[in-house]
Parts: sequence; structure tokens; C-alpha cells
Amino acid sequence: MTDNSAGDGAIKQSQLTATFGLLVIAGGLLIAGCRTGDPFGCAQALAGEDYAQAALACASAYEQSGRPEYAGQVAQAYYKLHDTEQLRSWGERLAGTANEPGVWSKLGKLLRANGEYRQADAAFQHDYELYRAAHDHLGMSLCQYWRGYVAWETANYRLALEYASASFDAAKKADNVKREINALYLLFSVFQDLGYNDSSEEILGLIKARIAHDDSSAQISYLVNESVLRMSQQRMALARDALQKSLVLTTGQESKRTLRSIYINLIEANLSLGDIDSAALQMEKAWEYMEPGGRVQTPLLLNQALIHTAKGEYDQSLDILQSALSREDITAYWRWQVYHEIGKVAEARSDDDLLVEAYGQAITTLEGFRNTLSLDELRASYLDKKRQPYEALFKYYAVSGDEIKALDIVEKAKARVFLDAYIHANHAIAGSATADAVIQQAPQRFDMLSELLPAMNASPVTQPRQAEQLLRQIGGNYVLVYFETADGLWALVVNADGVKVRLLYSDMPLLRDLVYQFAANPDDARYAATLGALLIPAGLISRSIDKLYIVTDSTVGQVPFPALIVNGRRLVQDYALGFVPSISSLLALEQNDTAPQYVDPVIIGDPLNNLPSANAEALNVGQQLNSPSYIGAHASQEVFFSSANASLLHLATHSGLSVNGPWFSLADGEVTAAMIMAEKISPRLVILASCASGSTDNRGLWGSLGAAFLAAGSAGVLASLWSVDDQATRDFMEAFYRHDALSNPTLALAEVQREFVLQSRPASQWSGFMLLGII
Repeated sequence: MTDNSAGDGAIKQSQLTATFGLLVIAGGLLIAGCRTGDPFGCAQALAGEDYAQAALACASAYEQSGRPEYAGQVAQAYYKLHDTEQLRSWGERLAGTANEPGVWSKLGKLLRANGEYRQADAAFQHDYELYRAAHDHLGMSLCQYWRGYVAWETANYRLALEYASASFDAAKKADNVKREINALYLLFSVFQDLGYNDSSEEILGLIKARIAHDDSSAQISYLVNESVLRMSQQRMALARDALQKSLVLTTGQESKRTLRSIYINLIEANLSLGDIDSAALQMEKAWEYMEPGGRVQTPLLLNQALIHTAKGEYDQSLDILQSALSREDITAYWRWQVYHEIGKVAEARSDDDLLVEAYGQAITTLEGFRNTLSLDELRASYLDKKRQPYEALFKYYAVSGDEIKALDIVEKAKARVFLDAYIHANHAIAGSATADAVIQQAPQRFDMLSELLPAMNASPVTQPRQAEQLLRQIGGNYVLVYFETADGLWALVVNADGVKVRLLYSDMPLLRDLVYQFAANPDDARYAATLGALLIPAGLISRSIDKLYIVTDSTVGQVPFPALIVNGRRLVQDYALGFVPSISSLLALEQNDTAPQYVDPVIIGDPLNNLPSANAEALNVGQQLNSPSYIGAHASQEVFFSSANASLLHLATHSGLSVNGPWFSLADGEVTAAMIMAEKISPRLVILASCASGSTDNRGLWGSLGAAFLAAGSAGVLASLWSVDDQATRDFMEAFYRHDALSNPTLALAEVQREFVLQSRPASQWSGFMLLGII
């Protein structure tokens, strides 16, 4: 958590200090503490920070007077002495008295600082129960805040969100704005860890509304946290602006930690903006505010190395990066970034051996995240950044002509796509919800990811295979793989003859614009021809094959490939097209030895009785297949879950995206992607006749409902990139089933699309339908 009004990421505890009268006697000053307001010397010892003496004096004062303020001062003294045993003993001594609340929270903070998180949580919970019994909402807010803080530090984000929300609610009941702000900052920190930038924006809005305009300290804290959000949004100019405003507000009374945070964030912002000189000046300031003898933070070392790299001082940069790696406390999150920067330095120095080793170590570390589904897998704002080592090492192998190793890197990167796509989809929800809704939905959103990602990670479809193994098992398959790097779009053609790598295009901004224009105007033949020439240039793929598998990537993920014009013809006129997440997933689907004995088709339509066209479509499909259609109230979850082993599942329903991820509606509730995978609902063929069931805003097609069925074990899923009008959809589905869709859906889809081409139907009516999978 960044610095805020809680100070060092926590609520500042008020210091019990005595006010001493100053008596002027014979031209001198006499402190009149012991003889008047502080006969035991308790407050005086606390004020003088003599905590050992204070503990003894305040305990004696409490024993002799029984006054409650002395009990609190004893606890404060032992808290300052970091004496957990005495604090625990004192809490037990005060058990059942009005002086007990508060002691356990002090103990909890010490235990937390010692890394004894479970005991710390128990201490905070004990105090919480005391405050709740006394109807003390302010104390309850404090305890729930600290429980949330412990949960956050131990990556228990579900509980952290719950406790932070409870702390906020209790603070509102206590009408204590400072406690509300502290709880909101904890929520903000959790949202940032999880990459929920839309929610973070909402929370900052709540905080800003509660800060007094004349409270410079609170304003500084707000601006620093705003800069954190802007940087995670890659809006570096705005981040720098917020930090510069915070510096204007400083008075010299701020903590070193606060000032250090400002300068470290400024370094990162200016480095991203290419202002190396300013970053270097701010690095000097950051060092000024280091604690004497304090441990240097890894981010500071990393930024220092980046400055040297930007200046071409590679030896100095490498020395700093190597020293960062040798630190015992370096986390995996920072380790992969340090290795990545070493790889960039090696690249600048043309040190091929170091380049391969460093980028390889970065990838190995990232693969560890994938296998454990740690916090770092949930940071949506870092997904593209984590892709960079894969791109760098791929490009090295591709340029140097080692095509097998290039394929190996691509397969590892594609294995991340399934996980990353659903994280992206979960974060793509518009930030239009109310702030209260954001707070309430946050645990639900995290629960969805926590349920969905392990299921995705366990799917055979998401497991990468070695390139040599792929080439041995590729058989008669012919696969065109797209892979995008920062400065180019590459194609890999993989078949029984081996792998060929080719750079297709280097002007990525123009390519993105062309793809966007074509996706928005699929009926425009000019875009179809231009993109056809760019994505499938002459000689790229064989003219002698009938079926082409395509593995898409970021920019080309939304291209309606069937409509591309290549050599004067629509691509689908020459090839039946299948789309898979990777070559590894293609082979996993082909070699699936757990496929069940399939049963009769299940057809579901219009569950809410508000889609007349879906109703008619489902009835028509049922007639064509001589199978029952489940319509309206009969379109239930029970029917859906019974389709796990169906030969066909046809769904004509509403679908969409919510905090629970991709979903479609049934008469008695929604079904999510997480539910599909958790229950392993895997009919052989799934037809998603719902709106834009294959559409995503991320790399490829793999954050959609269709991909969830594929990961669960379905061999094929028909999905659409966009919504098609009702009559055109009905015509398309009738033709699809008429072409023996159950036997060979990929060929049936191609034949329907070819038929529509010959009928001069607009591409928007047929080219958005895509078959994910292998059948």
C-alpha cells in the first residue's frame, strides 16, 4: 500500500502525551509534572520516550489509582517497547474490565510486524468482539481495518476486501471520516493488486470527496495514490502531473517514506516518458530520503539501473541488476523484471549468451506464477508487461534462424493466453457502477477469478508442449500461428514438414487501424483485400490443403478470417477454417482419451420469453434434428447441466459480461464460464447462437464463453464475433444443420459460408461465425 493518511500503510495511533505547565521561577523554568498532574511520572516518561520507565511508572499508577488512562498508557509503553509478552499479559490482566479494549489491537500490530499473521488476526478479532459488545463502531472499524491489512499482506484478497468493506461501514456509523478514508485506501490497495483500475478510480473518487481542501497531508496522500493508478493505466503524463502537485504541497514535515515514495514514482513516470535527466535528479532525491542504515528497496535499484541503461552505461546497469538478484528478500514479482532488464542490457551489448539466459530466467519465473496462480496472475494491468520477455526471446530466435526454439517460446506464450484472457475479460467491465456497488461486488469478482483460473490451469488445453514434441505429433494438421511483438507481426507455419517463421508487417499502429476498420465494416471488400494481402501474403500457406487451423493473437484476434480476400477469393472458399488457442491445445483436443459416450442433443432457447427469434430458432433446430427443444421455463440449469455428455448443445439465449465474467442466461439464473469449467460441461459440439459469443477485447478469442467450453473438454464450439440480425442468424443456422453439422461442423460451416458468398450475401451476415476447436 502506498503512503496515505494511515502512515506507513497503517492507521496512526494517537500518542498519549501530557501537557506540562511551565512555571517561571527566579528567571528559570521548572517542569511541574511529578508534583501536580503526574505524581507517578508516567506521562513524563512517555513524553520523554523512556518507555521502559513509563511501563513501570504507569503500571504503578494504575495499581494505586485504578484510573483507566494509566492502563492505556501501560499498553502504549509496552507497544513502543515491542514487548509482545508483556502486552499479552497485560491484556489478560485487564480481561473483563472496561480497560481491556485496545490492548489486543496493539498486540496484533506487533505480531503482524513480526510476521505472526495468524496470531495477529486472532488478537484483532478479540478486540473486535469487545468493541462490538460495547457498540463501539470506531473501535470495530479499527479492528476490521487491521484484519483486512493482515489479509492483504498474506494475499487473502477475499477476506481483505470483506474486512475493508466492514471497516468502512463501521466508520460511517461512527461518523469518523478519517477512519472511512483509511478503509478506502485499503480497498484501493487491494484493487490495485488485483488490477481493478475501474474500481480503484471509484474508490479514489470517494476518498477525494472526504478530504478537506486545507489538509495538505491528506491531499499529498491522495495525489500519490492517484499517481499509482495512473501508472497502472499507463497514463504516465498524468501520473507525473499528480506527483508534481504533491511536491508543491509538501511543507517539510512529511515522513521520509512519503517523500521517498513520491520521488520513486516520479522516477518511473519520467523513465516511461523518456525524460532521463529528470529521472536521474529524482533518483538523487530518493536516496536522500532513505532511512539511515535502511535496506534499499528493489524498485529503487531497478530504476537506478534503468537510468544507467538509458544513458548507455551498461556496465553500471548490469552491476546494479546483478546485485538486486543477489538479495535474499527479492520476490518473484521483482525477480522476473530484473532478469528482463538484464536481457535488455545484454541485447544492447550484443551479448547473446547473457540475453538467452536472462530472458529465459524471466520466462521461467513467470511460468512459476502460472503454475501457482499467485497474486501476480491476477494483476490485469501487468499482463501485457509479462508478455515482453516471451516476445524478446522469440524475436531473438526468429531473427537468428532458430525456428524450433522460436516455436517453443510461442507455445509458452500462448499457454498464458487462456489465463490472461479471462483476467482481461473480468476487468473489461465498464466502470459505470456506483461506488457502493464497486465495494459490494469486489469480493464476488475475486471469487469468480479464484474459481475460474484453477480450472483453466488444470485443463489439458492450456498445457504447453515442447516444440520437438509438437512436430513429432502434428501429423496431417496444417497450422498458421500469428505472434505479435512490440514492433511487428510474425507468422509461423507448422506442419509435418517442420516450422517456418516469417515477419509479415512492422507498422503495428497502421495494422491495428486496418483491423479495427475491417471489424467495424466487414462488408467493405477493400479492407478484406488489404488485410488479406498483409496477413496471408503470397507463398505463406500451401494451396494444396483443404483445412487450415489458425492461432490468432492480439491485433488479429478480431479479424473475420473467412471474409479475407486472398488471390481474388474469400479465404473460406479455399480452406475450411478452424481456430485453436495453440498447437498444444489442438493436439490435446485430438488426443483426448476421456471423451465420453455422447448422448442425444440438447437444444435450449429463449429462457426468459423475450427473444422470439431465439424461440423459433430452437424449435426449428429441434425439428431438424428430431430432438426436444427446451423453451422458456423449461430452459433451466438442470437441463443445461444434463448436457455435459451431449453430442450437441445448442444455446439461443442472452449472454454478456459481468463481475462474474462471461455468462449466458437460463430461466432460473445465469451460467458463467467458471461454472462451465468447474462442472466440466463438455458436449462434443456447442453452438452458441447468443450475441457476440466469441468476442473479447484481448489477445485472440480466448476470454469468451466459447473458449470456456473448449477448456472444459468440448471438441468444437461455434461462436460469433459480433451480433447478427435475427433472420440472417436463422437462415445461417438452418443451412449449417442442413450441411450435416453434427458429423463435420468445420466443413459444414465452410460450406454454408461458401454458399452465402455465391449468393452475394453481405460478409457481416456470415463471416463472424467461427469454429473453435478441431471438429
